[in-house]
Amino acid sequence: STFAGMALLARSMTGDAKPGSPYATLAMILFVGVTALSMLAAGLGLGAMDIANESGVSDAVIVGIVGDGIFGPMFVFWGIANLLIGGAMIIQKNLHQIVSYLFVGWGLFMIIISAIEAADIPDAVGLVLWAGLNLTMVAAGILTLRSKEAS
Repeated sequence: STFAGMALLARSMTGDAKPGSPYATLAMILFVGVTALSMLAAGLGLGAMDIANESGVSDAVIVGIVGDGIFGPMFVFWGIANLLIGGAMIIQKNLHQIVSYLFVGWGLFMIIISAIEAADIPDAVGLVLWAGLNLTMVAAGILTLRSKEAS
């Protein structure tokens, strides 16, 4: 999972002598929490479909609403985690600074988008967020592997 990978990246940035370690530790905790929230929301969505087949749509709607309620705040916590891990990367200077600032930017963008959810945000904005964040995570992974390969 993307979130598990980000939690492991944050974990690799923690340690007593590493600057920015508290930010990385908090990011790791939040990524683990976001992983749990996404699994719970997905499980409730799948469960709602099973309940619709067995008990009827009215019961499934209730389970679906609960799943949507859990899924909604996930983006706030995911944004905060991206902001924290980006901050830790900036402090530690262990990856290219552009990648670090991109994580901070995507985190702020996610938090802002979540705060103004009442506004009608086009799907294209979500697509840009998804694509940009995934490309940033891929770049972070490649840079991490290259740095480990060089040492």
